[in-house]
Amino acid sequence: MSVIKKILYWLNIVLFVTSLLFAIYVFLPDDVVPEGRWSRNLYRSQLICLFPGYCHYPKNQCILREKLSRDGSIKPVMECYNNHGNRGPNHLEYKKFLDTVRIEIYGTNVVSGLHLEEKDTIRAQLERILNDMATDMGLGLHFEVYNYAHPMLFVPSMFRKFIYAGINRRPDLAIFEYRGDLWFCPFDVYGRRALLRRSRFLQLFDHPGFRRRVLNRLLSLIGFEKCGMYELHLHSVARGVCKLGNRVIRLAKKYHTQLAFLDIVESGPPRPEMLLNCLKHPSAFAVWDPDFHGAAREKMWIRYEPDANGSFYLAWFMAHKILSGAVDMEYRLRP
Repeated sequence: MSVIKKILYWLNIVLFVTSLLFAIYVFLPDDVVPEGRWSRNLYRSQLICLFPGYCHYPKNQCILREKLSRDGSIKPVMECYNNHGNRGPNHLEYKKFLDTVRIEIYGTNVVSGLHLEEKDTIRAQLERILNDMATDMGLGLHFEVYNYAHPMLFVPSMFRKFIYAGINRRPDLAIFEYRGDLWFCPFDVYGRRALLRRSRFLQLFDHPGFRRRVLNRLLSLIGFEKCGMYELHLHSVARGVCKLGNRVIRLAKKYHTQLAFLDIVESGPPRPEMLLNCLKHPSAFAVWDPDFHGAAREKMWIRYEPDANGSFYLAWFMAHKILSGAVDMEYRLRP
């Protein structure tokens, strides 16, 4: 057998094995594929992405989703979006009363309240808890909480959303969800949709049925590769992220907005140390770690999908932080 034939022989074997493994990967259920559980709707969801990192849902519309309950039943959930394409009611964008404290939350599915009724989201529960506690304490303040989160929104896009949209409300506090160093990866919902627009090869699979399932898996594999490479080169990638972060800090300083990371982790105790180290003013971001224990920890942590109970615990934790010094209440109450 000639050298060329040997090369072709082994090349065919490699291609066969690779194709077989990919075929198995295509037919695996979504819930056993890492990140695959989101791939079904990531690239072709109802999100509108206008420019890098800034995505929102159709404005003034409601989306009916089906939620699988723990008892196996299917429950319809109506998610409604305001005149800015975010979860929550409409609020005045610019006019702000002197007794109003504005808080913005940025994050992924946990914070956005995917598959939750509006009253059960972190945004709604946090606003309700803060206003009830302010009344009980006689503070004379009114709290407004805005939800700028949606599924698969990583730190770079959270920063962009604050820069392009959130700062318009002149918030007193902006809270960013953080889940470890992989949150540097920019291959979020915007990155996947942008890749689909640029790739004619991927567009061949952009059709209902089996081809779209193949496309979902291809995008998942590309996500593994991109995020994996970014994890190996975080120091170089962090420069771009921190450039955005420093813009956030400058805007926050200009408009007297306090900043915080809500450090939610699935395992281990990673904190955003790398991100804080490469920011020019790392002290601008407070780091909040909901360190519950035992039964409270189990109730607080949202393992797969958000639920009302977990949202309440996170909202309660943030409300405690806010009322115990995260927002300068003396400044707000000063005549």
